[in-house]
Amino acid sequence: MTEEKFPIISEIKTPPRKRKKHIFPKITNISPIIKNSSNRSRSRSPLNSSLKSPKSKKNENSKKIMFPNVKNLKVKNSFQVSLSEIQLKNLNEKLTHLKSDLTVLSEYERTIFKDTTLDIMFIMDITGSMGMWLKEAKENITNIIDEIIENNPGSQIRISFIGYRDFTDLNELKGHYVSLDFTNNVNDVKKFISNIDCYGGGDEPEDVVGAFNIALNMNWISNARYAVLVCDAPCHGNQYHKITYDKYKDGDPKGLILENLIMDFKNKNITLYCIEINDSTKIMFNIMKNIYSDEHMFHIENLGNAVNKFSFFVAFSASLTLTNATYNKVKFEDVIENFRNQTIEMIVKKYYSNFNNNIDDDNRENIIAQIENLNLNENEQKMFDFINRLDSLRLNNDNSSIYNNGKINNDIEKNNIIDNYNIQINFNSEIFKNFIGKQYNVNFYSIQLSNNLNLLINWNKVLYQKNYFESKIHFLDFFEVDVISNKYNFEAKDIIRDCYFDCLLPQQIKSKDFNNINLFIENYLLTPTICSYIADSFNKRIFEEFPILKQFIKFKSFSVIEILNNSIVNFPTNYFLCSNNLSFSSEEYLIPSKNILDAFSHFSFQFSEGNLLISNLIVDEKNKLITNFNFYKNEKDDYKNIMKFFISHYCNEICYKLQLMNPRRKKNKIEITSEFFLKDKITEIKLCECCKIPISSKEKICVNCNKIILNSQINSICEKCGNNFNYSLYYYNMRMISLPTKCENCTFHF
Repeated sequence: MTEEKFPIISEIKTPPRKRKKHIFPKITNISPIIKNSSNRSRSRSPLNSSLKSPKSKKNENSKKIMFPNVKNLKVKNSFQVSLSEIQLKNLNEKLTHLKSDLTVLSEYERTIFKDTTLDIMFIMDITGSMGMWLKEAKENITNIIDEIIENNPGSQIRISFIGYRDFTDLNELKGHYVSLDFTNNVNDVKKFISNIDCYGGGDEPEDVVGAFNIALNMNWISNARYAVLVCDAPCHGNQYHKITYDKYKDGDPKGLILENLIMDFKNKNITLYCIEINDSTKIMFNIMKNIYSDEHMFHIENLGNAVNKFSFFVAFSASLTLTNATYNKVKFEDVIENFRNQTIEMIVKKYYSNFNNNIDDDNRENIIAQIENLNLNENEQKMFDFINRLDSLRLNNDNSSIYNNGKINNDIEKNNIIDNYNIQINFNSEIFKNFIGKQYNVNFYSIQLSNNLNLLINWNKVLYQKNYFESKIHFLDFFEVDVISNKYNFEAKDIIRDCYFDCLLPQQIKSKDFNNINLFIENYLLTPTICSYIADSFNKRIFEEFPILKQFIKFKSFSVIEILNNSIVNFPTNYFLCSNNLSFSSEEYLIPSKNILDAFSHFSFQFSEGNLLISNLIVDEKNKLITNFNFYKNEKDDYKNIMKFFISHYCNEICYKLQLMNPRRKKNKIEITSEFFLKDKITEIKLCECCKIPISSKEKICVNCNKIILNSQINSICEKCGNNFNYSLYYYNMRMISLPTKCENCTFHF
């Protein structure tokens, strides 16, 4: 990493803007009503006889509120509308501060990265079938470059274009290629592309290999290097496709080899994006992907015939390439710290000419307090507000917070509450091995947020209800997960419920009171539960906007196990973090794409009224569940991480459809309204009670789960009346509630 020299802060000039004072009501102690958890087991269970829910009566007094693009929205009362307006004000307050800070920072970035350049190359098939794609490039090349510069202030863009046809399309003067070397003059590029016409093609494969050979010989000089390949046909050679007729089935007639050229591309640190228009290029793209073997430098984007998405995609992906290259040169935290120090120094030198001391940690706080009383100009005030906000968020940390910031699986021993205790118990693998092959009576504990839609959630102190059930587990196997972080993993089986799960236990536990099960539950279950709550709302909304979408956000569910027979345990703790694998996933489930994951992170910030951000999501490929994530609150150093997210985040189609505001963008294409917070109250989309997949029917359970329930019936005897009754083991496993001991008649009739 090269050492960066930071510019003088006084060189920064932000455009003047009329200041507007925002006054919003303060919301305190507003939380959802929590019902008694004992009532949960009384909910009607799906038996053989009936799986349908009773029809709800229509509310005759319901009001119809009309919003753009939404038809016949029913809201129970005006109170819900008022609450949504309060939520909107809370969000606007956070967005106003964040947008101001990002604007100030972008001006500083402009001076830091003024020498940063991006080489962006278009490699395009210009045969007869590609006319619409070439037209899109001709019409939007200027918009693409403007968008990249807006997202990366101060950067310079160099553009190159290579068009190719096939060997049968030889032109006596130009051959079958057209190419323009890198230039920073957009008008030259527009003029060059405007003179290109799409024609020819011959057999289906084209001379992709020759185009890459030309691309390698262009004048690549920037640190950030980006190329996008747009084609609807593969290169020559039977190993690259399944096309019946290929005039050069043995490969390039000039002896060029695609694999070698792609390896040279990789060695030049060129990030390569391939636009997949049809299936004919799949084999070729996968070969290229295997050569790159780096998911950050090679991407395949399936746009199909969506030509209108091309410009947006190029601007988005090229901007991301440039941002990543920019912050590879210098750490974001260093940028923030240098900005902070230089702002204070600039103001002190201007208003305190006699101040000759160095500004350090000892006197900085006193200096900041004095600056607050100065009559600063508008630009200075924005800069000072930014650093003051960072400091105040850092100082006003609520130590009683029960959120587990960070990765739930990897930071189990680093929780804020647990770290305050001073008792340490060290375990070793020999002790853990004593569990293998033994059975234990246990309590499973889980928590659930209230789904009461009539009250606001206080995101700083979320209330929940605790659920638990008794069972018996059998430890099957044990192995060390990570020697460095001292975590151990058990594979166990729930004998009564006939399902498998993983138990994760850190080797070193710090705790003051091992019997405080409530504290432990709050510590390790609240964060993933909040994530799942937000994901449920996200899934309903994307299902409403994209009904054919089969990719949804699902978090791995967590429980805490309490071993009831303490005499068997060889160490003084009863608690395990249980990552439960009961969540349903059918074969049609795909791993959520990056666009969906990015949109979910953005959604989590807006849905929580700017209080939270869930990012850096890691998906378990086997179960299609999110097992790792970062959970940031809008406080302390987390504010920096929220800023980092929006600096590197470029909104995709899902973000726009869900009306997500991006404080980084100067020109937002959407304007958020209170409708955003009313969606969950008025949508007809429901989630399956078992697998949490969005469903639009009046049923409570999806078709797939319905079939599984019918095929997983267990016969039991009612403890009250002695009659036989059936229940679905799958249903109760998925909902993580106690198995029934009474028949339906005895449960609902007293």
